[in-house]
Amino acid sequence: MGVGTPQDLLAGVGMGYDMFDCVLPTRNARNGGAFTSEGRVAIKRAAYARDERPLDPRCDCRCCTIFSRAYLRHLHQSGEILAARALTEHNLYFYARLMREAQAAIASGTYRTFAAYVTKMIDDGERAEMENKINVV
Repeated sequence: MGVGTPQDLLAGVGMGYDMFDCVLPTRNARNGGAFTSEGRVAIKRAAYARDERPLDPRCDCRCCTIFSRAYLRHLHQSGEILAARALTEHNLYFYARLMREAQAAIASGTYRTFAAYVTKMIDDGERAEMENKINVV
């Protein structure tokens, strides 16, 4: 219990774990949360009301190729089930891609470098998100 963020999964893989069971990607999605290569995104924030960027610029899932952050926020704020479905699909896609990339890094002998890089990118993105949140409020 309590393990489920991308950083947690990378730490677990680094310790040799290869199976995880977590509700975090789906629960967060139902509540307007998304995991991205740039950290977590809380789509209900007013800062995304006119944001035409994809949810995650590094992602090629259906949600990221079709919907903007502004549209996802509109769906979430309107109570549309499509918001939860799209964010769930994205989060599961994000986690699956992260594990595929981790597997490839293990096979190439670069796992430690990969995990450190991805963790830094996510942590830096989350720090920037918090700074923006403080500046917007």
